[in-house]
Amino acid sequence: MRRQFPPGPTPYPFFGNLLQMNFKIHHEHLRKMAKIHGNIFTLWFSNTPAVVLQGFQAVKEGLTARAEDVAGRPLSRIFQILTHGNGVMFSNGHLWKQQRRFGIATMRKMGVGKKDQDYLLQEEAAHLVEYLQRTNGKPLDPTMPVVHTVSNVICSMIFGRRFSRDDEDFQRLIESFDTIAAFLNSFSFFIYELSPWLADHFLPSVKRIKSCVDFVNALFAKELESHKEKRKLDENRDFIDYYLDEIDKTKGDADATYDEVNLSQTVCDLFIAGTETTATTLLWALLYMVIYPDIQ
Repeated sequence: MRRQFPPGPTPYPFFGNLLQMNFKIHHEHLRKMAKIHGNIFTLWFSNTPAVVLQGFQAVKEGLTARAEDVAGRPLSRIFQILTHGNGVMFSNGHLWKQQRRFGIATMRKMGVGKKDQDYLLQEEAAHLVEYLQRTNGKPLDPTMPVVHTVSNVICSMIFGRRFSRDDEDFQRLIESFDTIAAFLNSFSFFIYELSPWLADHFLPSVKRIKSCVDFVNALFAKELESHKEKRKLDENRDFIDYYLDEIDKTKGDADATYDEVNLSQTVCDLFIAGTETTATTLLWALLYMVIYPDIQ
């Protein structure tokens, strides 16, 4: 089976390349491996292969010229249990293509990437600036204010409303996604992949992530019921409205994958994919402006 994949570091039995990586995916480890094996190489997480694209050119070609070839991803044991392969992030094949195509088309209808969304972004940016001004120049960690801002942009698009920073559900939602994102690159995650029984019985972090997922699903279910009660046909205000409309339109279509289970998981995926990545980019931008004040 290894011959079907690009070359890479020799995997060990049972562990794969996890020992060489110190059970973490770190950019420095990947950079060193690329110098030895080239900008496209294979890592093994236990018995699961993952092809790594290292460097701008490899990533650019993968995301543009070979987008569908590199889109598939292995589904880990714990996320198979938590998501059952639904949604966009942890699905493959026909289901993934259909959910992704609908997601992109709907975002365009809602004005993402166009001037229509400028007001929403400017409104959230104004809330962030107002919060920072209230600190009166005192030192602070901007992580949570930035995460709140990015999360509220996503909430406005998905739920059709923003949350107060003091809202308990909003706070817990952000904390839950932070816990999930941290778990993905943790020692506990890889231990679960190697031995689910051992992780379930001896690692508290596994129970925490399952509790976080349960809370997120319960919150999304509440939002979904609220939308079903209040929505009016052909008056789509947000992503959930558009998705419910698509469920109605495709009833009876055997090839359709649109249902409330995939809706809930897709909403979860949008939060995971959009919040951490965007917030991290903005935090790096803030750091560069602090280090190089002349560019402000």
